[in-house]
Amino acid sequence: MEDADQLFLFQQKRWREKLIKYSLAYSFGFNMFMTSLLFLILAPFLLLHYGFSSAELVGFIIFVFGLKTSMGIVIQLVERRFQGWRQNLVKLALFTASGVYLRQSVAFLTGWQDLFFLSMTVLFMALILLSSIRVTLQGVFHDDVRRGQAARLKLVNFLLRQAGTLAKSPRNLRQRPWLFRNSNRLFKKRTPENVLVELCLKSTLRKGENVSFYLQVVGACLLMLSAFPPDWKWFLWMTFIILLTAVVRLYWLEVVNSPFVNLFPWLPETKINAASHALFLMALPSQLIIGLVVAIQTQAWLIALVMLPVGLFIGYFTARKLVSFNLNGGLQRKY
Repeated sequence: MEDADQLFLFQQKRWREKLIKYSLAYSFGFNMFMTSLLFLILAPFLLLHYGFSSAELVGFIIFVFGLKTSMGIVIQLVERRFQGWRQNLVKLALFTASGVYLRQSVAFLTGWQDLFFLSMTVLFMALILLSSIRVTLQGVFHDDVRRGQAARLKLVNFLLRQAGTLAKSPRNLRQRPWLFRNSNRLFKKRTPENVLVELCLKSTLRKGENVSFYLQVVGACLLMLSAFPPDWKWFLWMTFIILLTAVVRLYWLEVVNSPFVNLFPWLPETKINAASHALFLMALPSQLIIGLVVAIQTQAWLIALVMLPVGLFIGYFTARKLVSFNLNGGLQRKY
């Protein structure tokens, strides 16, 4: 929306109220569709492995929809009330509390269904209250427009980064990074390859949104891991290694295609070696965390000792293959 449109709508109170109600209804419908689609994929595991009945599955879908929608409204209220590290701390507390609440509700669903329906009733009463607060909240229309624009551009930004195009995001100049505040060297040996790897690591970890997205992907992998039986966990771990390496590849493309890096005449061999090392190092922490969780859940420590070097090899091999794929796919002019 342009500024002139916002100025016009600012004078039309009824229109703004209707827009907020329609957008809230759209959000409800979209959340219900995505939740149903997710559980349609998980239905074979829930029905066959965990023994859910059809009625329990439908009840669980409705419950997750209510929880997801309620948390979405709560997060918007938190973003309006808190800023900076306080906002992140409150979001972390809410995420942890909602996870505990969801897990306990699943226990109620499979054991004490009366308590589950009581919990779901309380949840939807809270959802109605939150929806009422959200609709009547004053002075947030401009923030809603800005949030909607940012949500629409997320997919565009993702596609641009996949294509190797730099999508520059605004930065808060008053905000200091938590990691690598001082430009100390990460590698003792100063080679062009090490310089590129160091630049990629620092540039990625200094951006809070990059670290946040990285942790979200790891959390989603751990959540998905808990839904599968022990026999599948090590296979899933190897699959997640490939997935996480592909995710951190976006950070490398953002760095290597930045105007500052392109000021220097890098050799193609230097960029290829730096890319493989950077992808491997950025994906390594998540691989070790997920592997440790798999070892704890399966209690197969001997298998873990064997799978660890196998996983490291898969991670490095995947990084090398992704770099080769970029070259063969038409990005050689950028390397």
